[in-house]
Amino acid sequence: EAASGQIDDEGRIRATDDTAGFEPLSRDTEERAILARRLIAERCLYGVDKNPLAVELAKLSLWLTTLAKGRPFGFLDHNLRSGDSLLGINDLGQLIELDMKPKGKAQLRLFGRTIRSAVDKALTLRSQLRLIPIRDIGDVEAMAALDAQSRSELALPGLIADGLIGVVLAEDRASEAAVRITALATMADEAVGGDANVRTHLLEQATSDLAKDAPDGISRHPFHWPIEFPEVFLRDNSGFDAVIGNPPFAGGRHITGLLGERYYQWLDIIRNKVKGSPDLVIFFFLRAASMLRPQGCF
Repeated sequence: EAASGQIDDEGRIRATDDTAGFEPLSRDTEERAILARRLIAERCLYGVDKNPLAVELAKLSLWLTTLAKGRPFGFLDHNLRSGDSLLGINDLGQLIELDMKPKGKAQLRLFGRTIRSAVDKALTLRSQLRLIPIRDIGDVEAMAALDAQSRSELALPGLIADGLIGVVLAEDRASEAAVRITALATMADEAVGGDANVRTHLLEQATSDLAKDAPDGISRHPFHWPIEFPEVFLRDNSGFDAVIGNPPFAGGRHITGLLGERYYQWLDIIRNKVKGSPDLVIFFFLRAASMLRPQGCF
């Protein structure tokens, strides 16, 4: 897509003289390898870490690995994000229906239709972003602008998702959670209708709920996979081809002390009927497995 060439019988890229519409492909083997690394880093790799500094270090590592003479650093902000990979929705239906076990048959309310529309717009913007070849700083700026537009489209869906996870995290009685989710649906309708005061209230409530029982007292930062990476989870045969990670270990009996009682109860949603008190690493395994395409690996 970014170079003129053809694939030979052994799968190697060969340079050609036909450069119409393409950037000429260097005949230097190392330069071609660098180009391949840049394309992979920009279009194929995704990363998430709870620590924002770790995300920045990942960008730096990829930038240095793909550094090419006469070219700016690649744009990676759209694919490397910070958040708690265990805490958040992993199915857009959960958000549209405000139900951690969506039925898929509910008639969509105003906020549900708006969320789906916003995600579709973000998909288009992210698709445009991924097609831009990076030749100079202007290309990077164009990608950053598209990424900002995409994030803007998904800001309210992300806020409503935070509200949902906050309720599930904060309320341990199903009846109370149901009442609050009904109220959340009403507020979500009002927020998408343009009520700024309701939007502010949603943010305040979600911030409070997500901080409940947190050992450090700081509001948790959920990561909503289908909102952050919609092209991965809203395509046919959805999910990742592979997940690579180094998840933390913590004995099952120690999770509550490290992350809070409410968080430990949240993990029941991820454990998928796994019995006993599994190590924290098991929850990362289960989450990874749930995000893979058929025949994927982690």
